[in-house]
Amino acid sequence: MKFYYVLVCMLFSMTNLYKSYGQDKVTITGDLSSYRQPPKYAILSAYKEQKFEIVSIKNKRFIIDGHFNIKGSLLYARIYLTNNFYKDYKTFIAQEKKKVYLEFILDTTAIKVVFKEPIETSLIYGGALNKENEDWNKIQSSFKKDFEKEHSRENIIRANTNRLLSSLKLAQRYNRSVLTLNQLNFFVHYPMTYEYNQEFTRTLNAFIPDSSTAEKLQEIRDGLQSEIIRRSSKNGLKFPVSQLESATRALPIKDIFVSKKYIVIDFWATWCGPCIAQHGSYIKVMKENATNKAIKFISVSVDKTKASWLNYIKKKPSECDAYWLNATVDKKIADELGIYAVPNYMIVDVSNNKIIKGGIRIDELSQEIKKLK
Repeated sequence: MKFYYVLVCMLFSMTNLYKSYGQDKVTITGDLSSYRQPPKYAILSAYKEQKFEIVSIKNKRFIIDGHFNIKGSLLYARIYLTNNFYKDYKTFIAQEKKKVYLEFILDTTAIKVVFKEPIETSLIYGGALNKENEDWNKIQSSFKKDFEKEHSRENIIRANTNRLLSSLKLAQRYNRSVLTLNQLNFFVHYPMTYEYNQEFTRTLNAFIPDSSTAEKLQEIRDGLQSEIIRRSSKNGLKFPVSQLESATRALPIKDIFVSKKYIVIDFWATWCGPCIAQHGSYIKVMKENATNKAIKFISVSVDKTKASWLNYIKKKPSECDAYWLNATVDKKIADELGIYAVPNYMIVDVSNNKIIKGGIRIDELSQEIKKLK
């Protein structure tokens, strides 16, 4: 019996050794001395490695030990504070109503967190990535303050532009960091990136890669080039769609465009709230031009599935001819059309099958139609 007990202990130890092989032991200490009534438990959750550790907070302090692969990777983690005990992460997410947490990076083997109230003002003493992350968080905090001042279109553009330019400046300062690449990857598809693509390119050129970041850097370069193609003006280019689908069948584009001089198109999707909100305005413009027989108004759904579009128009039939664009057949079509966001309004010249103008705002549509000869 004693032999089997020893054997089980050995196997258990070997299993733990195997699990931690190639990983670093990380110790996280928490200090809640500034709390008058600290919570009972601290929970550590690491994203990529799906780790979940829960420990008691005693005398306003806690220690969490774990093994993580922190070399050559960007491993985000969160510490949640709670008064309830949970056996696993799934139960915690399902049952904890108000989740109070602090996010940080597992970038060194010893990390100390001094918790403050509110929790976002807490201090993190870790490695270089956490220090850098503080600077990125300052930009995010500034953006939130700017954004919340006023929800006008002009202020939203201004806040987003300031965020992008501040981030590009900081990226040039941290021009060797994997965290910088993570941030730049987010901004590749940012609304203002196309306008400032030259500044973005200079920032990428200033980055000094190593073997662990070279591939990601190239991926971001490719993504930026794709965005430039998508967002560049399509005015005067050939309309690239060869066919659209009605509710019952696929139709060649020439049959849809027949006997008209101009086609006005509303590109939209059933999941897009602004698209649906602007349908009434689009139909109003159509009715204002009802006597002009040279113009035809259509709507084109860019939903991923035809079923989504059909289900919607069954409940809310369209007042203009409605079609679905199967962009999955040719993924380049959306880029060639410049449909990087919806709603998107476009005017096509049927005589030469060229785009007169794309990316028209709904409040500009009537004026653009008046320019047609």
